[in-house]
Amino acid sequence: MKVMERQRHLASEIDNLEESDTMVQNDNMTAMMMSRRLGDMVQDTAADVQNSQRTISKDVIAPGQTGGQTVSETPLEYDEHLEWMTKAYELACEAMSQGEVPVGCIIVYNSQIIGRGRNEVNETKNATRHAELIAIDGVKAWSKTQGIDPNAVFNDSTLYVTVEPCVMCAAALRLRRLRQIVFGCHNDRFGGCGSVMDVAQDGGNALGLPLNCVSGILADKAVQLLKDFYRKENPNAPNPKKKDNR
Repeated sequence: MKVMERQRHLASEIDNLEESDTMVQNDNMTAMMMSRRLGDMVQDTAADVQNSQRTISKDVIAPGQTGGQTVSETPLEYDEHLEWMTKAYELACEAMSQGEVPVGCIIVYNSQIIGRGRNEVNETKNATRHAELIAIDGVKAWSKTQGIDPNAVFNDSTLYVTVEPCVMCAAALRLRRLRQIVFGCHNDRFGGCGSVMDVAQDGGNALGLPLNCVSGILADKAVQLLKDFYRKENPNAPNPKKKDNR
């Protein structure tokens, strides 16, 4: 009797093992199917991104310019950007004459400048007084005098700044939901529109919709202004190395 009971018990254990093995095989099959599906989804997503980039991500390149961020511009649009960026560049020159890092910024609404700013960090002893934030303050003040909702104004405004906004400023601009950001040269140390971090595009919608950015307008002049400023600050500084694709 004991032998028969042991045989029955052994047979039951074998059945259990077979069932477990079948479950493991089924789990493995399910895992493999899921992995394939995920792989297909990743490939499809990558293809969609590439197609999208081919459609809307063309560099803005003009004679003597470098750079380019997202939006393809017509010659007429480029000329308009160049005209407004020249105004921002004048403010950058003014900043340099006052011993500030030469960055200038304007905000354009309905073809008029309603916000202006240049770096005032050294003057005010306030590290947040960047050109973009000062220009934003100008727009808020203008909107108040006009009796217009500043949020609506920002949504329909374009900001021009000679240097790529830093991470702090890029976040502030995204929160303000500006229609478009146009900048000159890239900011390899603090850039928040792709050079160091892409605050302008990443992070979902927590900071608002992604910013529509264009770069490369008067980039060479903006770079030269920065070089002149830092050479002036430190006459013994070595000549900066030329970087590719900048």
